[in-house]
Amino acid sequence: MIENFENAKIDDWLIFDELDKNLSWKGPSDWSLKKEGIEGVGLYQGANLWGDPTDTIPIGSIIIYSKLKWSDFILEADALTKDNDSMGIVWRFKDLTEHYRFITLQSNLDGGESGPWRKLEVRLGRGKGEKLPFYETIKTEKGKSYTPGTLTHWKLEVRGNTFSVEVDGKKACLGKIIDTRNLVISVSQSLLSREYFLIIYW
Repeated sequence: MIENFENAKIDDWLIFDELDKNLSWKGPSDWSLKKEGIEGVGLYQGANLWGDPTDTIPIGSIIIYSKLKWSDFILEADALTKDNDSMGIVWRFKDLTEHYRFITLQSNLDGGESGPWRKLEVRLGRGKGEKLPFYETIKTEKGKSYTPGTLTHWKLEVRGNTFSVEVDGKKACLGKIIDTRNLVISVSQSLLSREYFLIIYW
């Protein structure tokens, strides 16, 4: 499937904003389809949802394509932001409390690990995934993120229980094949079955 958004409808996507009680800069998000920086039409998020009140974890808004499901897949996407916060990709999404993500951070965090960095993380489900730290980190690549105002290209490959990520044609630290079954036992089995694909921005 190739999505250039020329004939897309925003109603084909489902939006999940982090709960206000978990956010420092609260919603709602402002998702739309428009021409903004990337050639042609793209998904655009214009609100500044940001982080938890202690400024420990980057969280915000998620948008998910609702019309198709995948199990094994390769996703390639161009991303661009002029902001210096964070953005990334989410997959194996059940809800806000259960999913995996590749997340890049450019800025500093007052209460957490300051950027720049890239991480592969899993949100821990009902209970643990509803309170700090929300996520368990699987892999970290320090010193690398995106450049505000510069287009970046991501490639995510999911095969069974392994994930790999490339950034601008180069394997990221997270590109190493990872078997998540042995990493986080608190994640429900639903995360190991059907796939939803989505992109997440803050």
